[in-house]
Amino acid sequence: LAAATAVLTGGPPAARLRVIAEAAQRVTSARLVVILAPTVDGTMLEFVAGAGGGERLIGQRQSASAGPAGRAYRGRLPQIARDLAGDPTALEFPGQRSALFLPAIDADGGVLAVIGMLHPAVGRFGPLDAESAAPLASFLAIAVVAPRAGHEPVQRLGMTGSAVSATVHDKAPRG
Repeated sequence: LAAATAVLTGGPPAARLRVIAEAAQRVTSARLVVILAPTVDGTMLEFVAGAGGGERLIGQRQSASAGPAGRAYRGRLPQIARDLAGDPTALEFPGQRSALFLPAIDADGGVLAVIGMLHPAVGRFGPLDAESAAPLASFLAIAVVAPRAGHEPVQRLGMTGSAVSATVHDKAPRG
């Protein structure tokens, strides 16, 4: 409920994303949560928010085709990684062994962002976790496209490099 309220009542974009990341921890018992957004050309995913230590990754990038995050982005489907150590394309998340990545999809079927929930235990996430966390991906999509006072709604987080920065870091140009 807190995530839905935060998304629908506005506030700085970074704060809305952080609330969603924190809600993901509670819904799934994830220890670390990350939110990634595609770059302008769609070849990279940039860490834009997190919780439980995921916020330390903000600004870093990974290939949009690597690991479970890249597969969630490219395939537009949830990805469950039973053991990250067994996936040579997965980005290393120290101390985290299993993961669940969900794409936030817009009305046109494009992926706006990806939310990843990680846990130190192997095999922690399964299909029921993906189902219970699915509303968070919807809240994430709403947070990304939510209109801001005095600004046009951002239709895709990765439209331009400045849109990513402006949307996530609350530095949208005025006027």
